[in-house]
Amino acid sequence: MTKLFARKRMPPLLRQLEDNVRSGENVQHCLEKFLPLQPAEAAKPAELSFIPAHAENLHFMMAAKATIAMRIQQGWYKNRLIVLPTLEKSGSTFCELMLSDMLLRNGVNAKYFPASGSAGPLSTSGPAHFSCLGLMNIPDGGVLRGSFEPEDRNLDTLQKLGCPVVILMRHPADRLVANICMRYKLVSDQFRKPLAQVIDEIFFGLGNAQARTKAEGYLPDYFETLQWMSGWLALAGRHNFIVVRYEDLFYDAARAIPALYRRLFDGEMGAGALDAAIALQQRTHEGGDLQASKANPHYHYPHSYTGKAGVWRDYLNSEHVATANRITEAFCAINSHAESLLRLYPDLMLDSSELTKEKAASA
Repeated sequence: MTKLFARKRMPPLLRQLEDNVRSGENVQHCLEKFLPLQPAEAAKPAELSFIPAHAENLHFMMAAKATIAMRIQQGWYKNRLIVLPTLEKSGSTFCELMLSDMLLRNGVNAKYFPASGSAGPLSTSGPAHFSCLGLMNIPDGGVLRGSFEPEDRNLDTLQKLGCPVVILMRHPADRLVANICMRYKLVSDQFRKPLAQVIDEIFFGLGNAQARTKAEGYLPDYFETLQWMSGWLALAGRHNFIVVRYEDLFYDAARAIPALYRRLFDGEMGAGALDAAIALQQRTHEGGDLQASKANPHYHYPHSYTGKAGVWRDYLNSEHVATANRITEAFCAINSHAESLLRLYPDLMLDSSELTKEKAASA
């Protein structure tokens, strides 16, 4: 697509904006001048269809930023967008598909987009900071996922968007085990260590330049996960912030999914929509066609399927449990919102007596 052709397809307001920018006027001044829209303009949100998939030059980026800014001011995203803060291996694939299907059934030409980037080795699924430019990838609305932090900058942006925020959580021990196993399977066979050794290195910092002793424990990402969860839980009282547990979506779907639908759309979920959601759940769970194991023959589970609730019992030993519990105790002692996390997960403190016989015997 040529610049000339793209310019012809630009809304008149954006063509005028670009002309002012190219003539040397300050970008911020231009935006401030054009954002107070007339009612006729505000009634017809500018389209993003003219923006190429990989727009990188100023011409397209300025137009995209201005369009997004106008839509935010108009409240356009309020009923067309769902933001999904979550951490990797928390059921985000299913949740994205389910929420997109719900939006489609409510008249939104929805797409889902996992925001790109990474903020940590074990705890992320997308960037920690929310950027409105991610909305370029879902021009007609949809679901935007990321490991967005519950910090002031993100909260300010989400408040301006006015859209629902579905915060997806999973028991931190299960999520950690699932993440370790996923990353372990992505390593080629020639570099692969025994899984038990990898788990030890992560729990105790063995082989790390700043390794802790085995008695002290390590697990920096576990502490960060607890902070992330408690931070979002502290905001759950806001009217459009909804906390959803992985365990409920997968193991109490007939109750949890319609309850989520009511919160999002203020109405009852039809039987067909619930059946479609459960079908998506089965496709992303054990044996489903959207499971990574279908595409990668090396993607196997040495002890048990890591998507099940309580999977930590099959992979950890008593020393791992003791380390995780020490970190949880330290976190609860200093975090003012720890109580809400303990209410959400009463089993946050792990019980070594629940370890499977095979793992308990090898501990």
